[in-house]
Amino acid sequence: MLFEYSKEAKNGQLKAGMSREEFRKVFNSEVYEFLKTSLCELTTDAFHELDVHAHYESE
Repeated sequence: MLFEYSKEAKNGQLKAGMSREEFRKVFNSEVYEFLKTSLCELTTDAFHELDVHAHYESE
């Protein structure tokens, strides 16, 4: 799967700084939340069907 970086995304595209909710809407796939390590404060989203992990800087 290839992704393009964009500072300003059009509807349905990825862009830097997206919220968890926005990201999940774009992928529209089953998501699993997990902590990468015991030191993590926020969970990571795993989209197993797509082989994608999404990390967020805030809730």
